[in-house]
Amino acid sequence: MVNPKLRSSLWDSFRETVLNLGGDPKKILDKARLTSLEIEHPELLMQFRSFERLLNVAAVETGSEHFSLYLSSRLDLSFMGTLGLLLQNADTVEEALRTLIRYHPFRIHWAAPELKIEGETAFFYTSNLHFSEELKQIFYMSIGVGLTIMKIFLGESWRSDAVHLSDDLPEFAGQLNRLYGV
Repeated sequence: MVNPKLRSSLWDSFRETVLNLGGDPKKILDKARLTSLEIEHPELLMQFRSFERLLNVAAVETGSEHFSLYLSSRLDLSFMGTLGLLLQNADTVEEALRTLIRYHPFRIHWAAPELKIEGETAFFYTSNLHFSEELKQIFYMSIGVGLTIMKIFLGESWRSDAVHLSDDLPEFAGQLNRLYGV
């Protein structure tokens, strides 16, 4: 199985999110067996498994079950490196989403997102995105990043009509409403 790598440029957003939730960024990095350099230097690549471990440790240490959702709401496209540049320079939102679907490393690991357009409505979805304790933070991060990217493309006033989940997660739905107006 391919173990994708992610760009290591999350430090500012990660640190800010941890501090806002009352956590200690250094302690979280230590428990995740990472150094600040591994997530602060934009030219380095982080193993997906290390990223997954970091998010899970941060959720436990901050006492925030929805840590990744908070983190994703603070990101911009720069954390995606070259892919972020491709997205920013896309001529349409559809082109940007198709580029994201094609090249984002989550696609390789476990999700296979798709875009379906019906008239003026776009459906950005995955049919195999299932909630599990092991992947909970990645699940939250994926949904949050998708919503954050749409806000970047369509403006701060954009609101999703809905997020449909295969699992019943009422507390998560409340957080989506609070952070993204969904």
